[in-house]
Amino acid sequence: MKILPKSARETKQDWFGKNGWTLHSVLVYTKHNSSKLKVQAFDHWSADMRQDSWFTASSLHAVMELLKNTIKSVIIMSNNGSHYHNADLMIIMGYWPKWYGIQVEKWVFLEAGEAKTTIDSHHAQISHAINRYVRLGFDISEGQDIENAIQNIRGTSVANLKPNRDRGSGKNSLPGNSNWFEWQWPTTEKLAGSILARAIPNIGNWKVFSPADLEKLCKKDICKPNPEISIHTTPCSDWEISIPNATRKFLFIENLNPTRLNKKNLIKELNLRGIETNEKENRRTLISNLEIQLETDIKNAKLCRDINPDVLVEKINMSNDRLNTVNFPLPSGWALKEMQKYGKKGAGKRIAKKVRKILEGYFLAGNADKIDRYTVQDMYQALQQRVLEGDI
Repeated sequence: MKILPKSARETKQDWFGKNGWTLHSVLVYTKHNSSKLKVQAFDHWSADMRQDSWFTASSLHAVMELLKNTIKSVIIMSNNGSHYHNADLMIIMGYWPKWYGIQVEKWVFLEAGEAKTTIDSHHAQISHAINRYVRLGFDISEGQDIENAIQNIRGTSVANLKPNRDRGSGKNSLPGNSNWFEWQWPTTEKLAGSILARAIPNIGNWKVFSPADLEKLCKKDICKPNPEISIHTTPCSDWEISIPNATRKFLFIENLNPTRLNKKNLIKELNLRGIETNEKENRRTLISNLEIQLETDIKNAKLCRDINPDVLVEKINMSNDRLNTVNFPLPSGWALKEMQKYGKKGAGKRIAKKVRKILEGYFLAGNADKIDRYTVQDMYQALQQRVLEGDI
């Protein structure tokens, strides 16, 4: 998020050509009790306008240094911005257990426009707080004004961040990294030190980058961020939200008591689970059938929560054939980004500079006189003629 200087008395002329500050937000969710999640918002403002992978790593470092003694593992979700979804940051994540004692379970990227998260609402609150601050007669002329404007948002801590840019030369790469939207960093058994990636969260085959692969792909030294960070402000109040619906559903399955349901609701619950029922069946039989199905549902839910990525790599290929149960004219995975052939960044042929210059001339030919305007067909024929004449 970018914040520009703002004044209660500002002309349109004053608005143009302003330099502002970068504001990076990290929202940390921790389970407070059985029905609530505690949210801590860490907002870092900086005069450094380069929001790249190193800025993101520095901002996350500031948060992990505060929380490293209270949490053991994290799951990260973010948008698909280039300052998040890049090889450098994905490699850095593998060093978190060593640096902070925190295991990154996985990182899931949301495609642009795919979903709105709580952080979008938080940024809307920040914009509203800044506008209110200015309406009260204050100016946003320095970074401290940002802190004063937004520090009263519940659950929010604000600090100034100045990344250390002395990293040396070189570039880290993970070929095809933009194709994959779920990443994991296993630390046990034979995949320890590897990076796993796949196109869709919880679905599909893993692409495995082994430690040997990473050694070849890392051209820049990986060092722990060491930014200058001011003291975080203390939140004025706590921020709590209800546990998301998926968790509520799991709790509902665990707490559902078939013996307390009437016959109509028993039939409804069984039908929801794809079990056919007979109206002539007595209530006791329906209760027994539902109890058996609930036991299966709970086992499956726990298996999905506790599944090990090491096991997934070995077994997921074996289960893929079960998905191909419907005859479909296109091959499996045809719509995935990794299968895209045309329009990919950095792929395909480039127009030669000489041809581009000729095309520019064709486009501009009709500016002086519309009679001289070239159609697409005219341009194509003219280029073909130049090829025959040996000009291009």
